[in-house]
Amino acid sequence: MSLPERYIRFLVLLGLIGMFLSTTAVHAQYFGRNKIQYEDFDFKKFHTDNFTVYFYPEEERNVRDAARMLERWYYRYSKLFDYDLPTLNPIILYADNGDFRQTNVISSMIGAGTGGFTEGMKQRVVMPLSGSYSDVDHVIGHELVHVFQYDIRRRRPINRVSSGQNTPLWFMEGMPEYLTIGRYDPETTMRLRDALIHDKLPDIKELSTNPDYFAYRWGHALWAYIGGKWGDDAIPRIYKRSIAVGWKSAIMQTLHVSVENLSSEWKRAIRETYSPLLKNRTNPRDTGRRIDIDSPINLAPSISPDGKTMALLSQRDIFTIDLFLADISSGEIIRKLSTQYHDRHFSSLRFIDSAGTWSPDGSQFAFVVYSEGDNAIVIFDTKNGNVVEKISFDEVEAIVNPSWSPDGDNIVFTGAEGGINDLYMYNLSTQSLTRLTDDRYSEFHACWSPDGNSIAFTTDRGRKTDMNRYFFGPMQIAVMDISTRNIRLLDLFEGARSSDPHYSPDGESLFFISDFNGFTDIYRCELGSGRIFQVTTIATGVTGITAHSPALSVSPVDGRLVFSVFDDFGY
Repeated sequence: MSLPERYIRFLVLLGLIGMFLSTTAVHAQYFGRNKIQYEDFDFKKFHTDNFTVYFYPEEERNVRDAARMLERWYYRYSKLFDYDLPTLNPIILYADNGDFRQTNVISSMIGAGTGGFTEGMKQRVVMPLSGSYSDVDHVIGHELVHVFQYDIRRRRPINRVSSGQNTPLWFMEGMPEYLTIGRYDPETTMRLRDALIHDKLPDIKELSTNPDYFAYRWGHALWAYIGGKWGDDAIPRIYKRSIAVGWKSAIMQTLHVSVENLSSEWKRAIRETYSPLLKNRTNPRDTGRRIDIDSPINLAPSISPDGKTMALLSQRDIFTIDLFLADISSGEIIRKLSTQYHDRHFSSLRFIDSAGTWSPDGSQFAFVVYSEGDNAIVIFDTKNGNVVEKISFDEVEAIVNPSWSPDGDNIVFTGAEGGINDLYMYNLSTQSLTRLTDDRYSEFHACWSPDGNSIAFTTDRGRKTDMNRYFFGPMQIAVMDISTRNIRLLDLFEGARSSDPHYSPDGESLFFISDFNGFTDIYRCELGSGRIFQVTTIATGVTGITAHSPALSVSPVDGRLVFSVFDDFGY
């Protein structure tokens, strides 16, 4: 299901011991466009115990892993719902997001933030094998809850009360979020704290009608409260009862509490849990200096080598998100680098999970786009916005997070072949592509060291990850020696997610983002000593639009950090 539109209300500029930090954000719009199928997919199929899996040869390497995840989720949900699907359910898997957006299962355009969907008539789950294995496992688990929801509803009688009562989105989407990720999620708790700061905690009635409250995260919070107090077995009982009597009566009859009283108890629990945690935290608006840009959506800032300007994605008109240059000090837009709406070189910009990169001399800027169904790297002239070069690869269809080497010779990026992410390096002079990693682990946010000898990146490697058993630990940060390809995991925070690394100008430290202690903040690690220093203590969090969105950019000149924070329902 699609992510919502999130707005970066402001960017933050923080002057600190020589580093920067930059962020991203939001959901694209495809007004007036027709869906085009660029490729013919040679679908095959195989059967598991409970599913018919449709795939094509390019993704066969990891589609069997996805099928095992399906069966594991099925075992859990069939027990929880005390229900078995009567027939083999169809699952249609695409290798990457570009292929997925071409699906003809539905005729409508698929937004850049859509991670998968379940089509109601035939209960077909359709999704790409994109992101990390953990992401794939999450989307599979989420969509399979919808399959159970649809099938149970289809086979139970619906009376006039329930048919006349619209089931709110938080009810339907929050349930699979809770059942797949459990009670705790940093994005969810960040939103609870934000609403608490601004005195905007919703009751269930407002949650059911006001789209400002993102149904996935707020629904997750409410179901987590219900599961924590009444047990997880209350969730399927509420759902099944809702088919007969409507969701409000189902809550009353199952939990023996009215919706109004449940609202009051839930809001009180939020206040009691999170108010004490905010006492020593900084209000987002008091962190650094705001860079105000006159636009409701501003994302993926990337600071120029001279530290004076930044490239960013911004919604300057009603229909499109375009690429601009802006002055860091004033926020004033200098010029448009590109528009996704009328550019013959590509159909749209990839902005949900990717930022751009500057050439070392600042004359060019590279960004990832969608072009003819796949991803490509487009290099712009920063003086006039002209496209200098478009780079695409037969062997790599999905691309995110390019990073230009300090000597200007190479661009390293995350690329996906058949749904598996690895690091690649492209030499601009020889036009040769080198695969730096080749395994089932995921790599994101590659960043060159100032001397060009190492690459830091985010990965799901680590002691808590077991690919054979499909156990996935939190993202960690690793450093690769570019000459030997040796990879070293940094010893940061045990059990916490750490991501989006950026070198300090002298190369002696790495800045990164971590949800250590439950808050998403910026930290600095001295590479020689291993000592870690906390940079921010923000009451909400430093974040991009998703967990994989780049949200940090460090200036190679003066070490300033540019970043976005979540504040008052926006970024």
